[in-house]
Amino acid sequence: MGKINDVLQRYLSDRERFADLFNAAYFHGEQVVMYNDLKEENVLYKEGQQRDIKMCMRTGSTFRILALENQNLIDYARIILFIGI
Repeated sequence: MGKINDVLQRYLSDRERFADLFNAAYFHGEQVVMYNDLKEENVLYKEGQQRDIKMCMRTGSTFRILALENQNLIDYARIILFIGI
């Protein structure tokens, strides 16, 4: 994707922006994901699966992996997926 992807990755790698995006998209603006609970990690999903930006969120005994993948074209076949572990 090149230049656009690099800019989006840098912009959304900011923990406050990352948290704001997830709160707006999944929780209708309610402050559920707190930026100070986020830590950028190199987390492996399954072998061969990678995401552009990955953050881990630990709250109490709960550990969540939140991930974003930048796209410059709209792909209506993709779904937004939220996995709570």
